[in-house]
Parts: sequence; C-alpha cells; structure tokens
Amino acid sequence: MTGVFSPRVILGWIAAVAATFALSLYLMSLGDSDTPDTVGPSAFSRSAIGYAGLAELLQRLGMRVAKARGEDISPIGADSLLIVAEPPLAAKVAERKLIPADVASAVVILPKWFGRRSQTHAGWIEETAQLSPASADWVIEAVGAKGKTVRVDAPDIWTTNELGTKPQVGNTVQLIADSDLRRIVSAPQGILIGERRTGSKRTWVVADPDILSNHGLLKGDNPALAARLSTMLLPPRGRVVFDESLHGYTTSRSRSLTASANNPLRLLFQFPLVMVTLQVVAALGLVLWATMVRFGKPEPMETLFAQGKGGLIRNAAHLMEFAGGRETLLSDYFRSTVRGVARRLRAPASLGEPALIDWLGRIGRAHGVASDLSAIAQRVDEVVRDHRRGTPTLVAAARDIHRWKQEMLDAH
Repeated sequence: MTGVFSPRVILGWIAAVAATFALSLYLMSLGDSDTPDTVGPSAFSRSAIGYAGLAELLQRLGMRVAKARGEDISPIGADSLLIVAEPPLAAKVAERKLIPADVASAVVILPKWFGRRSQTHAGWIEETAQLSPASADWVIEAVGAKGKTVRVDAPDIWTTNELGTKPQVGNTVQLIADSDLRRIVSAPQGILIGERRTGSKRTWVVADPDILSNHGLLKGDNPALAARLSTMLLPPRGRVVFDESLHGYTTSRSRSLTASANNPLRLLFQFPLVMVTLQVVAALGLVLWATMVRFGKPEPMETLFAQGKGGLIRNAAHLMEFAGGRETLLSDYFRSTVRGVARRLRAPASLGEPALIDWLGRIGRAHGVASDLSAIAQRVDEVVRDHRRGTPTLVAAARDIHRWKQEMLDAH
C-alpha cells in the first residue's frame, strides 16, 4: 500500500472543498434577491420590447408614475390610471382579476413579442419572435370584451382616430377584429385602440404594443399619441401605475412570507428534505473515506462509448433513434437555418414565418439560387407529419436545407 498524495496535500484539498461548499451555502442563502427582469415587457425593461421608455416619458410630462409589485397593486383605487402591459399567459390562471374592481381607468396592452436575452449585452435582446394570436386573445376576453387578434398590412389611413395623432406602425400591425369595443383608433381591418365602458369604469385596449414599447415609442407621432392617451384617461391629480406583479415582481413583505419556499438552503434543513440532506452528507463521507487512500493499481474501466469523431456521431445517432423525435429535430433545424440566413441577409424583423419564407424565396430566385425554399418547407412538413418515414428521407431533407443555406450565402 502506498499513498498517492502526501498528508499535507490531502488536507489542502479537503480545506478547499470545505471552503467551496461553505461559499455555495452562503450564496444560496442570498437566493431571495429581487433583481428586475430587464428584457421582458415590463416598466423595468429597457430592451426593445420593454416599457421603461413609456414610464420615463410620462414622468417627464409631469405625471406621477409608480411601478406596483405584489400587494402594492390592490390599493390602487379610482384616482389612478392602471397600465397592464402585455400580461403573460401565466397570468391567465392568476387568482385575482386582470383589472382590480376599484380601478376606474385602465390601459391594457396586448402581447405580441417574445425576446431572447442577449448573452453579450445586459438588458438587450438578441432575437425576437412573434407570439401566437392566442397569447393576446385571452387578454381581450379577460377585460370582458369580444374579438380576436389579426395581423395585417399596415393601413394607409385610420378611418377612426379620436386621439388626433397618427400612430406610426411597422409594415404589419396587430389589430382586433370582430370586436364590440368602441373604436378609438381603427381601420377597416380592425381596431388598434378600443374602449370598453362599464358604468364609470373605462378600459382602453391597445392591440399593437409597437406604438408604446421602447423600440417604437419615439417613431413618428407615437410620443404625442402616448401622451394624449394617458392624459385622456388619467383622473385629476391622479397617478399612472404600471402593474408589474403579473410579470413576477414582488414586494419585500411578500418575499419575506415566501422566503422559506424560495430559499434552497432553508429547504434542505426542513422535513422531508432534511432526510435527503443527511443521506447526501453520509454519501460524501463514504466517498472521502474511500478515496483518501488507494490500494494497488485501479482496474481499467470498460469503454462504454466508441472514441473519436466517428464514434461520437454513431453514438449520437443511436441515442436519437432510441429516444425518438427525429422529425422534431428536422423541423427545428429548418427553422433555425431560415432564421440564421434571414439575419445574415437583414430580413425585416416584423415578418412572420410564412412571409419570411416567401421573402427569402424571392431573394433566392433574384440571385439565381436553384433550391426552392417553399418546396423544402413543404417537404419538411410532410416528413414531420408522417412519422413512419425512414432515416434516408430525413437525411435527404436535412441535406436540402443545408444546400439551400450554402447557395444563399454564396450568392451574397
């Protein structure tokens, strides 16, 4: 029997492991921090889809602005204008109503975009995608109105405009069609801003968030439109309140009430998880005891997977075949490739998937690209729908996607 390390080295490693473990416990004890989400559609967010710009604009116009969290939303009262900006789908199952009963004036902005947080710039988003219309339809129903969201080409004129200010929208605009809302700003295709009255209670529904969110607020006459909208609804000597509880923001009081549930360190020492903690500590003790000293030469372990690049590819293929879902992988590869080429060619950001495929197809034909993107998309859909197709069909479809990508990039 021979020692692998000297006792001094072993003690040093044990001390380092103990210090690391103590540091991790300390960091877990700080797990109740309330750092705002700086990229979502909230008044704390300065990303393209956030509303920090709207809150700051209203403040500069002399209005009192508050960002309500948790229980702060309940005592708003009739002297305030409540702004509910793009409530998430998770808020659909919330216990309280979207608009509290004692609120007399409210602005509800329908959801439209989802943004992915940037890995290189704090507070930025690096990619956006349009949400499904269902993400906005439930909000219309929640305010007690009828209608459905539609996305159409931006109208040349607004046939109804009680604000007196022309909204500046993109190439496509989200509207509410077949609705019983009173038209405030609308076009023949639908309503951009509509009103629902219940007694003295007024609720304005803004169909497209692009006229009020950070990336569109300063375009054209949108600042004047936002100011006019807020002024018409704000009660005398009232304040503007952004409801941020629907975006997950909580007060210090509510955090203290749920600290035990949110703090992993405290959960580890409460029944029944304390039993797991004891077993983990015992297992770590056995591992340390077993590894302090080694007897003789260790036995070689059996190779579970083939080594090298070829072996890695074969192992990944076997795992995918065993787990299933190859069709989903093909569909994800197609959409990822289309978005990547669209970014390289600077495609309009407002295009949905069908319009984006049509746009890329026209660009490809104009540059002599032989591959037909629409045909490839149809083929991918057929493969996804028919789960009985074999591996050669999947590989052929993937090869067509890669060939189209190379031809598009080489043509530019």
